[in-house]
Amino acid sequence: MGTTSTPALPDSTSALPDSTSALPEGILVRIFAEFNEMPGLRVTQQQAQRLWGLDAQTCLHALNRMVEIGFLARTSTGEYARLTEGPHTALRMAKAELDTPPHRLAI
Repeated sequence: MGTTSTPALPDSTSALPDSTSALPEGILVRIFAEFNEMPGLRVTQQQAQRLWGLDAQTCLHALNRMVEIGFLARTSTGEYARLTEGPHTALRMAKAELDTPPHRLAI
């Protein structure tokens, strides 16, 4: 018999508080895997309940935990979507470093 491995959660979930003990075993891993396997996935709480077969309270608790650890974000329309890079932070402008001086146009 072969063994199957579960995907690793982001580093920030390695020390989950006791509040996650009320969640069904492996639900956070399953949510993590679903969002990794389907880029661009957006679900409402009700859709997530049907997708993972969870009651409303458990589903909300799991989704909120994934938001707390910075893996998911809740949109203004109430959907949960994956954050592409770490915890959600404010946007900031990027500064490009140029090795050569800018070219001047001949007039």
